[in-house]
Amino acid sequence: MLIMSSASWSEPIILNAVGDPWPVLLDPDAKHQGLVVEVVREAYLTQGYDLIINFVPWSRAMKMIQQKRADLLIGAWYSDERNNYLRYSNPVFSSSVQIIKHKNSNFEYFDLSSLEGKRVGTILSYHYGQAFLNESSIERINSDSLLDNLNNLVAGRIDLTLDDKYVLKYTLDKHFTDWKSKLSLVKNSFTDKEIFIAVNRTTPESKALIQAFNLGLAQLKKEGRYQQIINSYRLED
Repeated sequence: MLIMSSASWSEPIILNAVGDPWPVLLDPDAKHQGLVVEVVREAYLTQGYDLIINFVPWSRAMKMIQQKRADLLIGAWYSDERNNYLRYSNPVFSSSVQIIKHKNSNFEYFDLSSLEGKRVGTILSYHYGQAFLNESSIERINSDSLLDNLNNLVAGRIDLTLDDKYVLKYTLDKHFTDWKSKLSLVKNSFTDKEIFIAVNRTTPESKALIQAFNLGLAQLKKEGRYQQIINSYRLED
């Protein structure tokens, strides 16, 4: 009903969305608030919806969607546990977690056994997967941020660190002059991740909201607009 009725209204239906700031993809200071937000907003606009986005830390965003204090969660990764209470859209975009090392290191990543005996900088509360967190042969050294981990890597206090590849590139370019002379990104990804929007399954309109987004996303792709948005961010430069 929401989807059918919204098409006849002159003003879009406003959805309250939440998301954790994520350089390039969800950026409150960027013109369109980041690639993922731009795609989500344009997809919904084709179906008669618009967004107001509250950028908050991830733990708070999850709590808000669980307590139904927001309509929509932007930038979610899939997990079986979350699927019990979240209804997921089709993938909005995909990214990967990448490892970074010293420039003179010969380290290569193939699987978790590659990390045996390594001092790996991690971030408190970040989800790297249970296999990684449970592996006793890896020395995980926690810090509060990626920037702390990169400084520790440059100083030789850790052997490796890892994060989303776009967050890594953004942080390196912003905070480290000529970082390529000191550090090197490992070729193989630690893991690949698809990025979704999600709604609380108990929300009465949950199916309609996800259906509306999926329809809008398909329309953007058919018209070529989706690829235009992706290209405008020049992610591989």
